Amino acid sequence: MESIFGGLIQFNDKEQIESFMNSIDTNGSLKIIEMALLFSQKNGLFSFEESHIIYECLKKIKYEPKSEN
Repeated sequence: MESIFGGLIQFNDKEQIESFMNSIDTNGSLKIIEMALLFSQKNGLFSFEESHIIYECLKKIKYEPKSEN
């Protein structure tokens, strides 16, 4: 069993991780970033101010209308 971010996400093996990463979309990517930040914050890697800044940046990316290129 492989796990990342302190066990928040678990995979059966490294091949499953690679398959997951090859098929991940934007929403899945944002969810992974959110989980990584949660894990980091719970382990004291960010100050309160740093956590707030990261949260605001993530919120902007997550909820800002997508531009058509």
